[in-house]
Amino acid sequence: MRWCQANADTLRNARSGSDWIPVHYEHLLLDPEIELTRIFEHWGLPMPEEAVQQAREASAMTKEATFERGTEA
Repeated sequence: MRWCQANADTLRNARSGSDWIPVHYEHLLLDPEIELTRIFEHWGLPMPEEAVQQAREASAMTKEATFERGTEA
């Protein structure tokens, strides 16, 4: 709840999506190809081939807790 209150103005700001790109962790986790494509298109850059694979690799911190059971968990 506090996170939402602290970030509500930023997320609703008219410049959101132009001056900065909101990226939701859940979207990046569940659909990295779509989310990364959106980000790189916004930047006007080609997406590196390895970007999606790197996004699908769990960090050491989340590997056991999240990725062993699947990203949906």
